[in-house]
Amino acid sequence: MGNQNLSQELQPLKFLRNFTGVLKRNEGLSLIAIVALIVIMAVMGGVFSHIMGRWTLSAPATINSSKALCLAETAVMFALQDARYRFYGGSFNHGTSGTPYIVHSSDTEEANYWFERPDSDDDGDSASDGSSDSSDSGSDDGSDDDADDASNPTRYTIIATGKVIRDGTTVAKRQIKVKATITQSPPTLAKPGIHAEGSIRGSGSSAFRIWQDGVVINADEDNYNVAFSNGTYADSDAAPSDGSRILPVQTIYQTPGDSAPDLDEEFFKAMAEDQGHYNPTVTDGYPGNSSYYYDTPTNTIPNITYISGSLSPCNNKTLYGIYWIKGDISLGGNFQVNGIIICEGDVKVSASNAAPNPHLDGGIIQYGSGQVWGAGNPTTIQINDDFFNALNNAIPVITVESWQEAISAN
Repeated sequence: MGNQNLSQELQPLKFLRNFTGVLKRNEGLSLIAIVALIVIMAVMGGVFSHIMGRWTLSAPATINSSKALCLAETAVMFALQDARYRFYGGSFNHGTSGTPYIVHSSDTEEANYWFERPDSDDDGDSASDGSSDSSDSGSDDGSDDDADDASNPTRYTIIATGKVIRDGTTVAKRQIKVKATITQSPPTLAKPGIHAEGSIRGSGSSAFRIWQDGVVINADEDNYNVAFSNGTYADSDAAPSDGSRILPVQTIYQTPGDSAPDLDEEFFKAMAEDQGHYNPTVTDGYPGNSSYYYDTPTNTIPNITYISGSLSPCNNKTLYGIYWIKGDISLGGNFQVNGIIICEGDVKVSASNAAPNPHLDGGIIQYGSGQVWGAGNPTTIQINDDFFNALNNAIPVITVESWQEAISAN
């Protein structure tokens, strides 16, 4: 009986010993887990530090390289756009490998380009338009970045470069090489004649007369190509309908039978700005060299004047070249135009008896719902094929054939 009581008294002590053992065992397991976790974190920390160390070295190089490529792409786009508006204009800078045309430059970055033609001596030759495409010195500068395919003299190579600069040193450089065919617009772009999206109106004495190219005009001749008597001719279906619009050669192009030439206004803006003829004060004899051509006596590039408003009235003046008028134009009195009028409003020409014949030697392109109005005694227009040919030849057609990143000779 006494032993049984003693055993019962010792039960709590056994429980405490067992519980203490469990705690000791659990603490041991927790310590092992904690140590293992610390080891894993230490390893991860080392790996992360290694990755961060490599990123610290590689990230700036990657960023600078990508930035250099973006700069090269910017230079390509600028080269193509600038060529679109100025390639045959005399002011386009083709650049050289040694002295590329700088599109953008600062202490930290640069974008530039230059052009080459596909022949082995292109670094020293002059282009067909009289400008040098790779060297102004006339000698080969040693660069050769094209395929030297003389079978296609209109395929140009554009080498565009982007650079990232740090402390005066180039730390990243990328280059893009583009091959593009650049030709002059076909003669059919703007056909010689009178182009009217609106109506044509004739009034005054002896009507509004248009002669074909090559016919000598004087007041007594009656061999004009088209005459618009008193009245308004809304479209190509209106009289004169006896074939005089198109025989012996077509000189009148009117909707809906014909579409006006699709000319790029931005081209004329850019050329006028380069020539100093943007929104000028138009005086007698403007623009001053007494010629339709800007590059007289070479006679390849027309004088181009751009006016963002109207030129009305403009009486008793002699004008030369191509005029793009956003508003209306009204020419009267003793006037004469040696060139082409491109107008988005109304065109009115009303010559006096004293005005020299023809009153307009060239042609007219009229856009919009306005009208071409010929009045006077009469007002005469002689279509000039050469002027239209020079207009078409000044506008380049650019076709990109390839675009790839490359390492250039410079």
